[in-house]
Amino acid sequence: ALYGVLTGDGGGAGLTELARLIRDEGISRFAVGTVEEAQALREAGFAEEILMMRATCIPEELEVLLEQNATATVGSLECATTMDQVAERMGKPFLCHLKIDTGMGRYGFLPDQLEDMQKVYGLPHLQVTGIYTHFHSAFSSEQDTRAQFAAFTGVLDKLGAAGYDLGTRHCCNSSAFLKYPEMYLDMVRP
Repeated sequence: ALYGVLTGDGGGAGLTELARLIRDEGISRFAVGTVEEAQALREAGFAEEILMMRATCIPEELEVLLEQNATATVGSLECATTMDQVAERMGKPFLCHLKIDTGMGRYGFLPDQLEDMQKVYGLPHLQVTGIYTHFHSAFSSEQDTRAQFAAFTGVLDKLGAAGYDLGTRHCCNSSAFLKYPEMYLDMVRP
């Protein structure tokens, strides 16, 4: 399965236009980079799953994501706690994916922050439905990509061994999708 990544106004093709095109081709999950993109898809009538791939701790943004029934990215215990509070206040559970920073350096739990990751699973108003990482140079560095994949699968193994339901596991962006089929896991994000 795959997420149709629609970040940056659908890569310049137009957010809703590209979403319609790929939905017509059978893709039923979308990934966006902003709250505004998630909201625009909902306002255009898209009911499919929407994953916002940028982590946010801003309560106003989280409220919009929850109102739009979008899946949020959790990159820190602090953000998860804020999400849990927003969900409690709004009276509905927040779907989320854990983001693991295996070297991109943008945001996410570091692989050795297992205790913080486990605490997220215990927050009463969050439903962790997936876990992912992002490769920083799959297009140019096999060594780095394989090291990131090993770090990510190490986290998956430890959380799985501790009894956590990982949900949808994904790491392949466009370059990795083309070059590393052994890394597809449950979902890809071209």
